[in-house]
Amino acid sequence: MDQFARFLTPVVSPFFLLWAWIAAVTIYLARKGFSTRRSLALLAIPVVLLAVSSTPLASHFALATLEWRYPRRSERPPTTQAIVVLSGGARPANSWRPTTELSADTMVRCLAAARLYHSAAPCPVVASGGPIKYDTAQTTLAAAMRRFLIELRVAEEDVWLEPRSTNTYQNAAYCRSLLSEHDIDKILLVTQASHLPRAVACFRAQGMKVVPAGCDFRSTTLHWEWTTFLPSAANAHELKQACREWVGLLWYRLTGRI
Repeated sequence: MDQFARFLTPVVSPFFLLWAWIAAVTIYLARKGFSTRRSLALLAIPVVLLAVSSTPLASHFALATLEWRYPRRSERPPTTQAIVVLSGGARPANSWRPTTELSADTMVRCLAAARLYHSAAPCPVVASGGPIKYDTAQTTLAAAMRRFLIELRVAEEDVWLEPRSTNTYQNAAYCRSLLSEHDIDKILLVTQASHLPRAVACFRAQGMKVVPAGCDFRSTTLHWEWTTFLPSAANAHELKQACREWVGLLWYRLTGRI
């Protein structure tokens, strides 16, 4: 039953069913001659591109162009003066959710930062993240991250807050301002592996000496099986994330931020 469910799940997903429906209509129109070849090509091309770009194969190599630049780091270099962990997202407090909840990407970054903190002598850990949109409690991401880091046994006095930034460029600028007050310029930068190229470039543009420490690598292993070539919404989302980072890199370069 487990094997059958594993086979059936990607096939019955709404994304795949809708894609298959469009493909079937395209083939039907081609066979019945209900349209010109040119109009059929205009319909078929985006269908094929959508299918190919939404496969694990496409998302794997799209993320790899970003993630393979920096290897996984399990220990903290002895020259590190501070660890900087960048925020991802959070679910704001409301009537159903009494406290702010960190999103999965922020949690995995904090976990990686805590692990690196415990790998050597204590050092400052800067939690960087500004206001959370729609949060009735008016909590910042930095404050929410601080609570989680302390739960991970990072000493309370070692957690510093940068609570103003709302994007990667501001992460770098405000962290540099905070750390320069303590004559710190050598940092270990923790964020998602796919986010590292843009984040590292921003911090280095601020004059900081950065050692990249990526987490949540998603392009480590590609399993060659039939689902490798099956389109899904999850892989389309991962491709979107890779495209977002490449657009962000281009935009930051054009605007002189990196």
